[in-house]
Amino acid sequence: MIKTSRIALAVLLSGAAIATGVGCGSSSDSASSESASSGGAEYSAEVRDAFISTCSDKAVSEAQPMLEAEGLPQFQERHRRMAKACRAAARVAGLELFAGPACASDIVTAITSPDGLDSGALVRALREQHNIIISGGQDALKGKIFRIGHLGAVQFGDLLRTWEAVGKELGELGHGCDVEAVLTELEDVYHGL
Repeated sequence: MIKTSRIALAVLLSGAAIATGVGCGSSSDSASSESASSGGAEYSAEVRDAFISTCSDKAVSEAQPMLEAEGLPQFQERHRRMAKACRAAARVAGLELFAGPACASDIVTAITSPDGLDSGALVRALREQHNIIISGGQDALKGKIFRIGHLGAVQFGDLLRTWEAVGKELGELGHGCDVEAVLTELEDVYHGL
């Protein structure tokens, strides 16, 4: 049995907060803030904090057995390989990574939208046409970046399916790319070829 602290699990699961926008710029970090906005609704800081606490407790209780079954080193290596493959796929698709190599995350990959393409259109197309959820940018980055998560229960097949849909929809939105080359790069990098 792996001994993991609740703090370590919370760090590993922090992608849930990133993906939903909770605690990462969608609400004010200022103590003087009376309310925080999420998805157009207004919530008090107390409600937001209670929500985060409840979600964290539930996430930890669900994730700990999965993490223990996979093993922490294997979990970390899987996420490292998926992140590396995701970044490689973006480059082959002719896209620019938002974060430089020193800041790249094994949790989520942020990608700059091609010139003239609102990332919100890509996010909607993936959700509506493929039932795939990716995130757009927030605040000043709204419409300018999109984010592909690869944390937790996400497996390589999910990432492969996501990039196939991203490539198809980018083409529909005017940014053509060689989807087969993107998928080949994704597989080669993930499998260490």
